[in-house]
Amino acid sequence: MFYTSMKWISKIILCFIFRIEVIGIKNFPKTGPVIVAANHTSNYDPVILFSIFNRKIHFLAKKELFQRRIANWFFQKLLLKNRW
Repeated sequence: MFYTSMKWISKIILCFIFRIEVIGIKNFPKTGPVIVAANHTSNYDPVILFSIFNRKIHFLAKKELFQRRIANWFFQKLLLKNRW
């Protein structure tokens, strides 16, 4: 529930902040394993990836992201309900 809610909230917010253009989304498979590599031109890359794909995404993240109390709570909330 939290994952889905955050996905829709991020979509709405990103529509007002950025003009996102996705090229080649029809080449993205609907099922099966996929590796998506962002080039991290911005710290918004994970949020943008999270909001544009219609599949559940599992991220790799550095441990420093979990050192701040609020960020740790947020990431744990996303992770705990969505484990395999």
